[in-house]
Amino acid sequence: MTDSQLHNAIRDRFEAYVAGGGNVPVVYDNDPKAPPSGGALWCRCTIQRNETIQVESGPASYRRHGRVDAQLFGPLTRGDGPLLELADGIVSAFEGVTAAGVRYGAVTVRPIGVRGQEYQVNVEIPFTA
Repeated sequence: MTDSQLHNAIRDRFEAYVAGGGNVPVVYDNDPKAPPSGGALWCRCTIQRNETIQVESGPASYRRHGRVDAQLFGPLTRGDGPLLELADGIVSAFEGVTAAGVRYGAVTVRPIGVRGQEYQVNVEIPFTA
């Protein structure tokens, strides 16, 4: 799997379960879309690649490891409930799932707290392809 195929597989799943399924705007790396304003929930999705390891000799014997970082943002006046519900939906969509050649591991949810005029919760999704 190429890096382009890997990123597209992850983004396609994210679009299906977060942007489309959760009806939450998602901003990706180098995306020209601006984050929504006016107190809406939104998500910044970043795909971080780690090392590639060779598991055995041969042309298709490599594993690519990395992490999807989903930064969830919401208005200060709504509490953390809506963000934690969104995080739970992401955990359900990814944790322990293999889809399109990507295996997702144990997901971590980290409430970050107040960031500027928003409240933030991060979701970390490890993957192997």
